[in-house]
Amino acid sequence: MTEKTTTLGSIKTGTTIQKVLQNFRIVAIWT
Repeated sequence: MTEKTTTLGSIKTGTTIQKVLQNFRIVAIWT
């Protein structure tokens, strides 16, 4: 269970990081 939860957490953090990076890219384009 711990391994599954850690993998899910890493996937969630990875997706959130990607979203943040995309937001930064959009901001950079608009600025």
